[in-house]
Amino acid sequence: MKLLNTLILCFLSATGLYSQIGIGTTSPTVPLDIEAADAAIDINNTAADPLIHFQLSGVTNFTIGTDLTDSKFKIGTTALETGTAVTVQSTGEVGIGTTSPTAMFEVDGSVIFNESNAAVDFRVEGDTDPGLFFVDGSADMVGISTQTPGATLDVAGSAQFNKGGDAVDFKIEGDTDEELFFVDGSADMIGVSTNTPAATLDVEGTFILLNGTSINELSTDGTLAGNSDDAVPTEQAVKTYVDGLIPSLTKTITIESPTNTDYFPLFRTDVAITIVEAIGMLNAVGDVDVRLYWDTDFAETAPTAVGTTTTLSTTAEATVNIGSDATIPADSWIFIDIPESTTPQTVTVSVRYTED
Repeated sequence: MKLLNTLILCFLSATGLYSQIGIGTTSPTVPLDIEAADAAIDINNTAADPLIHFQLSGVTNFTIGTDLTDSKFKIGTTALETGTAVTVQSTGEVGIGTTSPTAMFEVDGSVIFNESNAAVDFRVEGDTDPGLFFVDGSADMVGISTQTPGATLDVAGSAQFNKGGDAVDFKIEGDTDEELFFVDGSADMIGVSTNTPAATLDVEGTFILLNGTSINELSTDGTLAGNSDDAVPTEQAVKTYVDGLIPSLTKTITIESPTNTDYFPLFRTDVAITIVEAIGMLNAVGDVDVRLYWDTDFAETAPTAVGTTTTLSTTAEATVNIGSDATIPADSWIFIDIPESTTPQTVTVSVRYTED
Protein backbone atom coordinates (compact mmCIF):
# COMPACT_ATOMS: atom_id res chain seq x y z
CA MET A 1 0.00 0.00 0.00
CA LYS A 2 2.84 2.43 0.84
CA LEU A 3 4.40 1.74 -2.53
CA LEU A 4 1.10 2.37 -4.25
CA ASN A 5 0.62 5.63 -2.39
CA THR A 6 4.09 6.71 -3.35
CA LEU A 7 3.50 5.93 -7.00
CA ILE A 8 0.23 7.85 -6.93
CA LEU A 9 1.88 10.86 -5.30
CA CYS A 10 4.70 10.82 -7.83
CA PHE A 11 2.14 10.69 -10.66
CA LEU A 12 0.15 13.56 -9.24
CA SER A 13 3.26 15.66 -8.75
CA ALA A 14 4.54 14.93 -12.23
CA THR A 15 1.23 15.90 -13.81
CA GLY A 16 1.07 19.07 -11.76
CA LEU A 17 -2.02 17.89 -9.96
CA TYR A 18 -0.10 17.70 -6.69
CA SER A 19 2.94 19.98 -5.96
CA GLN A 20 4.25 18.31 -2.78
CA ILE A 21 5.22 14.71 -2.10
CA GLY A 22 5.42 13.24 1.35
CA ILE A 23 7.19 10.01 2.21
CA GLY A 24 6.40 8.93 5.73
CA THR A 25 4.04 11.91 6.08
CA THR A 26 0.66 12.87 4.70
CA SER A 27 1.35 16.58 5.18
CA PRO A 28 4.45 17.44 3.16
CA THR A 29 5.63 21.05 3.49
CA VAL A 30 8.15 21.05 0.62
CA PRO A 31 8.12 19.47 -2.84
CA LEU A 32 9.75 16.34 -1.35
CA ASP A 33 9.28 15.70 2.37
CA ILE A 34 10.77 12.52 3.85
CA GLU A 35 10.04 11.77 7.46
CA ALA A 36 11.21 8.55 9.10
CA ALA A 37 13.44 7.32 11.89
CA ASP A 38 15.89 6.01 9.26
CA ALA A 39 15.35 8.68 6.60
CA ALA A 40 18.12 8.57 4.00
CA ILE A 41 18.72 8.95 0.27
CA ASP A 42 21.04 6.65 -1.67
CA ILE A 43 22.46 7.87 -4.98
CA ASN A 44 24.17 4.89 -6.59
CA ASN A 45 25.42 5.59 -10.08
CA THR A 46 27.14 2.48 -11.42
CA ALA A 47 28.40 4.04 -14.66
CA ALA A 48 29.18 7.73 -14.02
CA ASP A 49 29.65 10.30 -11.23
CA PRO A 50 26.93 10.07 -8.58
CA LEU A 51 26.00 13.73 -8.15
CA ILE A 52 23.41 16.38 -7.54
CA HIS A 53 22.99 19.53 -9.65
CA PHE A 54 21.71 22.77 -8.13
CA GLN A 55 20.02 25.00 -10.70
CA LEU A 56 18.53 28.46 -10.93
CA SER A 57 15.99 28.87 -13.73
CA GLY A 58 17.26 25.75 -15.44
CA VAL A 59 20.97 26.77 -15.24
CA THR A 60 23.32 24.62 -13.14
CA ASN A 61 25.33 26.76 -10.72
CA PHE A 62 26.75 24.13 -8.37
CA THR A 63 27.35 20.40 -8.45
CA ILE A 64 28.16 18.06 -5.58
CA GLY A 65 29.03 14.41 -5.73
CA THR A 66 31.74 11.81 -6.04
CA ASP A 67 34.29 12.09 -8.86
CA LEU A 68 34.52 8.65 -10.48
CA THR A 69 38.11 9.28 -11.66
CA ASP A 70 39.63 9.64 -8.16
CA SER A 71 36.79 8.66 -5.76
CA LYS A 72 36.91 12.07 -4.07
CA PHE A 73 33.87 14.03 -2.91
CA LYS A 74 33.82 17.43 -4.58
CA ILE A 75 31.85 20.65 -4.86
CA GLY A 76 32.18 22.27 -8.25
CA THR A 77 30.18 24.62 -10.46
CA THR A 78 28.67 23.22 -13.67
CA ALA A 79 30.48 19.92 -13.03
CA LEU A 80 32.51 18.33 -10.28
CA GLU A 81 35.75 18.96 -12.19
CA THR A 82 34.84 22.55 -13.09
CA GLY A 83 35.77 25.27 -10.62
CA THR A 84 36.25 22.69 -7.89
CA ALA A 85 36.08 24.61 -4.63
CA VAL A 86 36.02 21.86 -2.00
CA THR A 87 37.53 18.38 -2.09
CA VAL A 88 37.22 15.67 0.56
CA GLN A 89 39.52 12.68 0.20
CA SER A 90 38.54 9.17 1.30
CA THR A 91 41.15 9.45 4.08
CA GLY A 92 39.46 12.54 5.52
CA GLU A 93 41.65 15.42 4.29
CA VAL A 94 39.73 18.51 3.22
CA GLY A 95 41.06 20.86 0.58
CA ILE A 96 39.85 24.31 -0.44
CA GLY A 97 41.32 25.51 -3.72
CA THR A 98 43.21 22.21 -4.07
CA THR A 99 42.05 18.74 -5.11
CA SER A 100 45.02 17.03 -3.38
CA PRO A 101 45.16 18.24 0.24
CA THR A 102 48.14 16.96 2.22
CA ALA A 103 46.80 17.89 5.66
CA MET A 104 43.49 17.51 7.47
CA PHE A 105 42.62 21.01 6.24
CA GLU A 106 44.52 22.74 3.45
CA VAL A 107 43.69 26.04 1.77
CA ASP A 108 45.43 26.95 -1.49
CA GLY A 109 44.68 30.65 -1.87
CA SER A 110 43.93 33.73 0.20
CA VAL A 111 41.87 33.48 3.38
CA ILE A 112 39.86 36.17 5.14
CA PHE A 113 38.47 35.73 8.63
CA ASN A 114 35.89 38.12 10.02
CA GLU A 115 35.48 40.33 6.94
CA SER A 116 32.57 42.04 8.70
CA ASN A 117 35.07 43.61 11.17
CA ALA A 118 33.17 42.25 14.15
CA ALA A 119 34.86 42.07 17.57
CA VAL A 120 35.41 38.31 17.47
CA ASP A 121 38.46 36.35 18.57
CA PHE A 122 40.35 33.61 16.74
CA ARG A 123 42.56 31.03 18.39
CA VAL A 124 44.89 28.21 17.36
CA GLU A 125 45.94 25.80 20.08
CA GLY A 126 49.25 23.96 20.21
CA ASP A 127 50.17 20.65 21.78
CA THR A 128 50.55 22.16 25.26
CA ASP A 129 49.88 25.86 24.60
CA PRO A 130 46.15 26.72 24.39
CA GLY A 131 47.00 30.25 23.21
CA LEU A 132 49.70 29.40 20.67
CA PHE A 133 48.16 31.88 18.19
CA PHE A 134 45.47 34.25 19.41
CA VAL A 135 43.70 37.11 17.64
CA ASP A 136 41.99 39.57 19.98
CA GLY A 137 39.29 40.94 17.69
CA SER A 138 38.09 43.64 20.09
CA ALA A 139 41.63 44.99 20.69
CA ASP A 140 42.95 44.44 17.14
CA MET A 141 45.98 42.63 18.53
CA VAL A 142 47.71 39.33 17.87
CA GLY A 143 49.33 37.25 20.58
CA ILE A 144 51.72 34.34 20.21
CA SER A 145 51.73 32.15 23.32
CA THR A 146 49.56 34.75 25.05
CA GLN A 147 45.80 35.36 25.04
CA THR A 148 46.20 38.87 26.44
CA PRO A 149 48.41 40.64 23.87
CA GLY A 150 49.56 44.10 24.86
CA ALA A 151 50.66 45.26 21.39
CA THR A 152 49.67 44.77 17.77
CA LEU A 153 51.98 41.74 17.82
CA ASP A 154 52.91 40.35 21.23
CA VAL A 155 55.26 37.35 21.29
CA ALA A 156 55.48 35.78 24.75
CA GLY A 157 58.48 33.60 24.00
CA SER A 158 61.37 33.20 21.60
CA ALA A 159 61.22 34.19 17.92
CA GLN A 160 63.30 33.05 14.98
CA PHE A 161 63.45 34.26 11.39
CA ASN A 162 64.84 32.36 8.42
CA LYS A 163 65.84 29.21 10.28
CA GLY A 164 66.65 27.57 6.95
CA GLY A 165 69.48 30.05 6.37
CA ASP A 166 68.17 31.20 2.99
CA ALA A 167 69.46 34.36 1.30
CA VAL A 168 66.32 36.38 2.08
CA ASP A 169 66.08 39.99 3.24
CA PHE A 170 64.06 41.44 6.10
CA LYS A 171 63.03 45.06 6.47
CA ILE A 172 61.28 47.28 9.00
CA GLU A 173 60.09 50.67 7.72
CA GLY A 174 59.74 53.76 9.87
CA ASP A 175 57.48 56.78 9.54
CA THR A 176 59.81 58.55 7.10
CA ASP A 177 62.70 56.05 6.81
CA GLU A 178 61.89 53.11 4.51
CA GLU A 179 65.16 51.39 5.47
CA LEU A 180 64.97 51.94 9.23
CA PHE A 181 66.11 48.34 9.86
CA PHE A 182 67.33 46.16 7.00
CA VAL A 183 68.77 42.64 7.05
CA ASP A 184 70.71 41.73 3.91
CA GLY A 185 70.33 37.95 3.91
CA SER A 186 72.73 37.27 1.07
CA ALA A 187 75.53 39.40 2.57
CA ASP A 188 74.85 38.49 6.24
CA MET A 189 74.81 42.17 7.17
CA ILE A 190 72.45 44.50 9.01
CA GLY A 191 71.84 48.08 8.03
CA VAL A 192 70.23 50.80 10.12
CA SER A 193 68.86 53.52 7.83
CA THR A 194 70.55 51.85 4.84
CA ASN A 195 69.61 48.92 2.60
CA THR A 196 73.20 48.47 1.40
CA PRO A 197 75.14 47.73 4.61
CA ALA A 198 78.92 47.48 4.15
CA ALA A 199 79.65 45.76 7.47
CA THR A 200 78.03 43.24 9.81
CA LEU A 201 76.32 46.25 11.43
CA ASP A 202 76.22 49.45 9.40
CA VAL A 203 74.57 52.45 11.07
CA GLU A 204 73.95 55.36 8.72
CA GLY A 205 73.24 57.88 11.44
CA THR A 206 73.81 58.39 15.15
CA PHE A 207 73.43 55.96 18.05
CA ILE A 208 73.14 56.44 21.80
CA LEU A 209 74.22 54.02 24.54
CA LEU A 210 72.55 54.19 27.96
CA ASN A 211 71.04 57.60 27.24
CA GLY A 212 74.48 59.10 26.75
CA THR A 213 75.65 61.44 24.02
CA SER A 214 74.81 60.87 20.38
CA ILE A 215 77.60 58.99 18.55
CA ASN A 216 78.01 59.28 14.80
CA GLU A 217 81.57 58.07 14.14
CA LEU A 218 84.26 55.57 15.11
CA SER A 219 87.37 57.68 14.61
CA THR A 220 90.83 56.45 13.57
CA ASP A 221 92.44 59.86 14.19
CA GLY A 222 95.46 59.14 16.40
CA THR A 223 95.81 62.84 17.28
CA LEU A 224 92.25 63.13 18.67
CA ALA A 225 92.31 66.57 17.10
CA GLY A 226 88.57 66.71 16.62
CA ASN A 227 87.96 66.77 20.39
CA SER A 228 84.41 65.67 19.63
CA ASP A 229 81.73 64.27 21.93
CA ASP A 230 80.21 62.50 18.91
CA ALA A 231 83.21 60.34 17.90
CA VAL A 232 84.64 57.24 19.58
CA PRO A 233 88.36 56.58 18.88
CA THR A 234 89.47 53.08 17.90
CA GLU A 235 91.97 51.11 19.93
CA GLN A 236 94.74 51.93 17.45
CA ALA A 237 93.87 55.64 17.56
CA VAL A 238 94.06 55.67 21.35
CA LYS A 239 97.39 53.79 21.31
CA THR A 240 98.83 56.21 18.77
CA TYR A 241 97.73 59.15 20.88
CA VAL A 242 99.10 57.69 24.14
CA ASP A 243 102.35 56.71 22.48
CA GLY A 244 102.80 60.31 21.49
CA LEU A 245 102.57 61.35 25.14
CA ILE A 246 105.29 58.97 26.34
CA PRO A 247 108.91 60.12 25.88
CA SER A 248 111.06 57.98 23.63
CA LEU A 249 114.67 57.58 22.55
CA THR A 250 115.71 56.44 19.08
CA LYS A 251 119.14 55.48 17.86
CA THR A 252 120.54 53.86 14.73
CA ILE A 253 123.88 52.09 14.96
CA THR A 254 126.01 50.29 12.42
CA ILE A 255 128.13 47.50 13.84
CA GLU A 256 131.15 46.32 11.89
CA SER A 257 131.67 42.55 12.19
CA PRO A 258 130.17 42.07 15.69
CA THR A 259 131.28 39.16 17.88
CA ASN A 260 129.30 37.14 20.39
CA THR A 261 131.00 38.92 23.30
CA ASP A 262 130.26 42.46 22.17
CA TYR A 263 127.64 44.72 23.76
CA PHE A 264 126.95 47.98 21.98
CA PRO A 265 125.76 51.07 23.92
CA LEU A 266 122.55 52.78 22.85
CA PHE A 267 121.43 55.26 25.54
CA ARG A 268 122.44 56.59 28.95
CA THR A 269 119.80 57.32 31.59
CA ASP A 270 120.00 60.41 33.77
CA VAL A 271 117.13 59.23 35.99
CA ALA A 272 115.62 55.87 36.79
CA ILE A 273 113.25 54.77 34.04
CA THR A 274 110.89 51.91 33.19
CA ILE A 275 110.94 50.79 29.59
CA VAL A 276 107.37 50.66 28.27
CA GLU A 277 108.15 49.40 24.79
CA ALA A 278 111.12 48.86 22.50
CA ILE A 279 110.87 48.75 18.72
CA GLY A 280 113.69 47.42 16.60
CA MET A 281 114.35 47.56 12.85
CA LEU A 282 117.10 45.83 10.89
CA ASN A 283 118.50 47.56 7.85
CA ALA A 284 120.56 44.68 6.53
CA VAL A 285 120.09 41.42 4.66
CA GLY A 286 118.75 38.40 6.54
CA ASP A 287 117.44 37.90 10.06
CA VAL A 288 119.33 38.98 13.20
CA ASP A 289 118.71 38.09 16.85
CA VAL A 290 118.94 41.06 19.22
CA ARG A 291 118.61 41.49 22.97
CA LEU A 292 118.67 44.50 25.29
CA TYR A 293 120.86 44.80 28.38
CA TRP A 294 121.67 47.49 30.95
CA ASP A 295 124.61 48.20 33.22
CA THR A 296 125.92 51.12 35.26
CA ASP A 297 129.37 50.33 33.90
CA PHE A 298 130.03 51.62 30.41
CA ALA A 299 132.64 48.87 30.01
CA GLU A 300 129.68 46.43 29.75
CA THR A 301 131.58 43.69 31.54
CA ALA A 302 128.52 41.99 33.10
CA PRO A 303 125.28 43.67 31.86
CA THR A 304 121.81 42.67 33.05
CA ALA A 305 119.46 41.27 30.42
CA VAL A 306 116.19 43.05 29.68
CA GLY A 307 113.73 40.47 28.41
CA THR A 308 114.67 37.73 25.93
CA THR A 309 116.06 37.50 22.41
CA THR A 310 113.97 38.90 19.55
CA THR A 311 114.53 38.12 15.87
CA LEU A 312 114.51 41.15 13.57
CA SER A 313 113.80 40.77 9.86
CA THR A 314 115.00 43.08 7.14
CA THR A 315 113.27 46.52 7.07
CA ALA A 316 110.36 45.26 9.20
CA GLU A 317 109.60 46.82 12.57
CA ALA A 318 109.31 44.37 15.46
CA THR A 319 108.56 44.79 19.14
CA VAL A 320 111.62 43.78 21.11
CA ASN A 321 110.84 41.56 24.09
CA ILE A 322 111.58 43.55 27.24
CA GLY A 323 109.99 41.17 29.74
CA SER A 324 108.36 42.21 32.99
CA ASP A 325 111.51 43.57 34.68
CA ALA A 326 112.35 46.60 32.57
CA THR A 327 113.30 49.12 35.28
CA ILE A 328 116.68 50.76 34.66
CA PRO A 329 118.48 52.69 37.48
CA ALA A 330 119.65 56.25 37.01
CA ASP A 331 123.02 56.82 35.40
CA SER A 332 122.91 53.52 33.56
CA TRP A 333 123.66 52.44 30.03
CA ILE A 334 121.33 50.47 27.76
CA PHE A 335 123.16 48.09 25.44
CA ILE A 336 122.20 45.89 22.51
CA ASP A 337 123.68 42.47 21.81
CA ILE A 338 123.94 41.13 18.24
CA PRO A 339 125.28 37.69 17.25
CA GLU A 340 128.64 37.34 15.60
CA SER A 341 128.66 38.40 11.96
CA THR A 342 131.29 39.01 9.28
CA THR A 343 129.18 41.73 7.65
CA PRO A 344 128.13 45.11 9.03
CA GLN A 345 124.73 45.21 10.76
CA THR A 346 122.67 48.37 10.95
CA VAL A 347 119.96 48.39 13.61
CA THR A 348 117.53 51.11 14.68
CA VAL A 349 116.08 50.91 18.19
CA SER A 350 113.35 53.12 19.61
CA VAL A 351 112.66 52.95 23.33
CA ARG A 352 109.57 54.45 25.00
CA TYR A 353 109.80 54.90 28.74
CA THR A 354 108.40 56.50 31.85
CA GLU A 355 110.47 58.17 34.56
CA ASP A 356 110.36 56.53 37.94
